[in-house]
Amino acid sequence: MQDEEKIIARILNIFMGFALAGSVAILIYAGIFSGGVFTSLLLSGLVGTITCLIVLWLLHNEHFFVPKILLPLVTYLLATYLIFTGATVSVRDDAILLYSLVVALAGLLLRKRGVLVFGVLSLLMVELSVFAVIAGWIGDPLTRNSISYGTLITVGVIYFLTFSMMYILVDILTNNLQRVTTSQQALSTVNHELMAVRESLEQQVKERTRVAELDRLEAEKARAEAEAQVWFARGHAHLAELMRGEMDMAALANNITSFISKYIEAQTGALFVRSGDRLVLTGCYAYIEQAGQKKEFAMGEGLIGESAQSKLMIFLDDFPGDVLVVASALGEARPRKIVIVPLESNGQVLGVLEFATLNHFKPEFETLLKRMAESIAIGLRTVQTRVQMSELLERSQKQAKELQDRFEH
Repeated sequence: MQDEEKIIARILNIFMGFALAGSVAILIYAGIFSGGVFTSLLLSGLVGTITCLIVLWLLHNEHFFVPKILLPLVTYLLATYLIFTGATVSVRDDAILLYSLVVALAGLLLRKRGVLVFGVLSLLMVELSVFAVIAGWIGDPLTRNSISYGTLITVGVIYFLTFSMMYILVDILTNNLQRVTTSQQALSTVNHELMAVRESLEQQVKERTRVAELDRLEAEKARAEAEAQVWFARGHAHLAELMRGEMDMAALANNITSFISKYIEAQTGALFVRSGDRLVLTGCYAYIEQAGQKKEFAMGEGLIGESAQSKLMIFLDDFPGDVLVVASALGEARPRKIVIVPLESNGQVLGVLEFATLNHFKPEFETLLKRMAESIAIGLRTVQTRVQMSELLERSQKQAKELQDRFEH
């Protein structure tokens, strides 16, 4: 409805613009040729100009909120007043022409119903005015003699045809406006539907993107876990291969420390093996001795002893003076991270590993060291047991030989 009102207001502006131009032209013409006398033509131009200016002002300032019937009704009453009070024939003729304006305004503002109502009223009033002239109620004898009942019929037919054409034009205009409005409403509905579809598609795209991103993250997580498992398995396999065979404790400790240091990207490492209540440095990798640095700790003594006694891994960022030092031919440097790992099997700590790095230990290194700790502890126990068995065998053989020698003598 708002679009229709805008179209009607635009048409009314154009119509009133032409009416204003015609009224001004009549006013100028009457002013030039009236010779200073106020004539009916001058009155018609003045009334038309003022009326058009008022209507245009109302339309322009959007104050045209009065009932739509008011404008054609006022114009109808003005035309009727001028017909029955006009001093001259010219004034009455101009007033009769106003009925065409009345019907046009009614068509624009009230549609077909307005044309029908005001068309019938205007036709009746035109016929009544002509009959009033014939009957001598208005006008002068000269005018009365020039009008007959034939004129009454002719005027009625002319105005009937005029108002009928206006009705048809308004009907066409109304139908066109209705089609335009329907098309605009349909277009608006389609636009809303398209917007809804687009929003739905955007939401689906966002949801699928989110799901795809979650799937990608899950896949990366699964891949990382799989790679970590392969890395753990490979490390265990290499460690088991290094601990296989018969070797002394020092060789085993050096093999273990060297392999793990390289595998976890540590710059230096050391392995302290438990002997009674002492933890003795037995194997190392890239190790450099420092003045005053201890190679043996009691249980609970220092970080090495504390890790063995508590059976807990220790991670350090701030270091005491007895930690490992990373050294090369170019100099020495204090490490950035240190990890100390107790080697426990069946509730008994058999040694302690210590590693230092200039970088950072990855999170999976902790898991790897925890998994390797028990295997290393078992390997240390195996070597210790074999050494003890070897010592016992050697001792028993020595005792047997001594007994044999005594018996022979």
